[in-house]
Amino acid sequence: MSLCEKYENEDVDRFRWFLYKEPSVGTCDNARFVFHSESGNEPPGCAKGESLNNDPPHLYEKLAKIDNWRKVLYNFWREPFEHAAILYMSAAHAYNAQYFLFMADMRSDEKRREALRHAKKFAVEFSTLTGSQIHKVGKADGPRLTAYEAKKWEMISEEKLAEVVQSKFRQCDIAKTVLLHTGRSTLVHRMHESARLYHWWSFLEDVREELREEESSNVSI
Repeated sequence: MSLCEKYENEDVDRFRWFLYKEPSVGTCDNARFVFHSESGNEPPGCAKGESLNNDPPHLYEKLAKIDNWRKVLYNFWREPFEHAAILYMSAAHAYNAQYFLFMADMRSDEKRREALRHAKKFAVEFSTLTGSQIHKVGKADGPRLTAYEAKKWEMISEEKLAEVVQSKFRQCDIAKTVLLHTGRSTLVHRMHESARLYHWWSFLEDVREELREEESSNVSI
């Protein structure tokens, strides 16, 4: 199954990540852009794993002029936004908070309060942290999921990330501009700079389409 094949069953969860090995050039007709926490500033289509395929380069001239546009797409990019009425400094902060809020919903009494206190830290105490530090403090300092809770979280974690990402790209001007300038490209997150495993962020493409439709509606009014 290639990156651009459609699910035959439309009931399949749209938020599911598609995990695959390093894609070969030409796996789909449109451009493919790859981003991760250490992404470089190469022109669109020139980073490892990327390809413009049949798209002409001029389609991405505006995108190429934005410094670190790949990093803007990733969760570590620092640009404050609100999610569920709480201000976070990045999508990574907000997503980690959702992890502990979920834990609080699964518990009661003191264990619930402990999880809530840790979730709050991502909006306040941990707001100055960057990059992988955010994930490290969450695992090192916070309470742990039970085996049952971990299975439940696995079922909803991608949807929670999609909700956070939607808040980010709706509210952050730089992020929204970058996303819209990616055109119709396929957006892929590389798990690690040295890894050959990728996630297709189809939910980010869904947000892009929603933003584009909203802009078109505003223009026509």
